[in-house]
Amino acid sequence: LNVMEIRSNNRRLNESKHLRRKVVFVDPDDPDAPHWWPALYPGEGESLVCYFEDGSYSIVPEKDQKPFDPKIEPYTTYMEGPNSEAFQKDKAVTLATLYFEKGVVPPVFKWIRNEDTSGANVSTSIPGSNGNNLSDGPNAGDEDSTIVTKRHVRKESANN
Repeated sequence: LNVMEIRSNNRRLNESKHLRRKVVFVDPDDPDAPHWWPALYPGEGESLVCYFEDGSYSIVPEKDQKPFDPKIEPYTTYMEGPNSEAFQKDKAVTLATLYFEKGVVPPVFKWIRNEDTSGANVSTSIPGSNGNNLSDGPNAGDEDSTIVTKRHVRKESANN
């Protein structure tokens, strides 16, 4: 350890617990896992977000977020602005709009497993996709299939 690391560690020990971020154990959803996984909450004024484009995550300050709604700014500005064509063709925008308006969860959000209490299977295709299922993409033929219900989507898997 160098001097800076020791000072940093000493400062951490002297820091009051209420200033530290919350540490939790998270169920790994794997019956064979030897233990639950330690995890850290985002700080105050921050949110953990998952991107529609690729399912990646990041922590974003709340001041750098705006509501996503096709009826209000900044969505309406992007739809009419100089880059409107690129905005309208953007994969993430399309997926987010579809989720916002219809509740269709993109396949990249594998972590969403909620289901409608009725268990009704309302639709498995994207409107305007000529009946193509969400699972007819690059992962077609996988053991998992995406099911859209009245409120949510769940992943059904032969492994569950």
